[in-house]
Amino acid sequence: MKERKLRAFQFIEGGARYGAAVSIMNIAEGMRQGDVEVEFGVFAGRPLGAVLREHDFTVHEIPANHRFDMRGVRALVKLFRAKRFDVVHTHLSRATVNGLIASRLTRTPIVATVHGMNRKYTYMLADHIMTVSEAAKRHLMNQGVDEEKITPVYNCIQLEPFASRPSKPEAKAAFDYSPQSFVVGTISRAHRQKGIDVAIGAVAELRKRGIDAKYLFVGDGPHLAEFKALSDELQISEHARFTGFSASVVAALSAMDVFMFPTHREAFGISLLEAMAAEVPTVASAVDGVPEVLDEGSGILLEVRTPSAFAHAAQRLIDDPGLRAGIVENARTRVETVFSVESTARSVERVYRQVVKSAEPNPRRNYRDVL
Repeated sequence: MKERKLRAFQFIEGGARYGAAVSIMNIAEGMRQGDVEVEFGVFAGRPLGAVLREHDFTVHEIPANHRFDMRGVRALVKLFRAKRFDVVHTHLSRATVNGLIASRLTRTPIVATVHGMNRKYTYMLADHIMTVSEAAKRHLMNQGVDEEKITPVYNCIQLEPFASRPSKPEAKAAFDYSPQSFVVGTISRAHRQKGIDVAIGAVAELRKRGIDAKYLFVGDGPHLAEFKALSDELQISEHARFTGFSASVVAALSAMDVFMFPTHREAFGISLLEAMAAEVPTVASAVDGVPEVLDEGSGILLEVRTPSAFAHAAQRLIDDPGLRAGIVENARTRVETVFSVESTARSVERVYRQVVKSAEPNPRRNYRDVL
């Protein structure tokens, strides 16, 4: 017997540059091809709303600016009463706090996704918690959250944009690099936690070894000026490009010979999936959820996060074409099978149905005028 369609409300603050936002859109695309109708809520005026509308999603702009915003809660309560969603799904802390209050006032089942290595307090009152990795699940369990309340569901990626990427010489030329240059790249927020200083130091080390290494950084954030200053200090500024944020990373990835991800803390790392899809071999920190993305054969994982360690790993990829080809092939297979939109969407739908079933018989139609 075919199960009935569910109606889900996805609520996220609305920054279109977050990796979380990209994954959420991908999952929503997959679910609406199946048995879940999805509508979105974003904080009013945030850029994600326009992006979602371009993808033909219904978007509700919620007038909220704070972790707890009474205007936002009122708007959500009114919306939930009118729409009678089967489940609310919140992402990131501010959307989760406001969504939780509104869901409780309207007795709507709620799921919250923890996208990082977060503290439990914002999310613990949800009916169910999804994490983006087993590592993030263990982090919550170590804080006392019941294991039965947490389901890991990996992020996913659309592979189509990577099918028609430019050739490597063309891509390098777009950044004024020669075809012979060895381009090391990172796509990330410009934050100290991401270890960008390690990647810059690794490029400087490679250049000392006589390799024509270049560095390409895509992203913005609070410490971007600091990283540019470091490239000056290490005398590689003329060999480094800091492009800022880009909505499309395909061109940048196509120019890279190796992707470096020397993060100090990471629940997942969506840019890893992008590098895998673009067939760029990856050297990454073996921390938190990263080894769940890159298994032993699909990347080089390092316990030691120093410039010399990352430079040595990059040198291995230069010297061993067989190693490089094997990593690329394994990574591409892994991203196609483990992190597909279809499999992730099905996993999310299973959580929804579990939560909705647990809430039945559903009392939320007996609304009270609590606000």
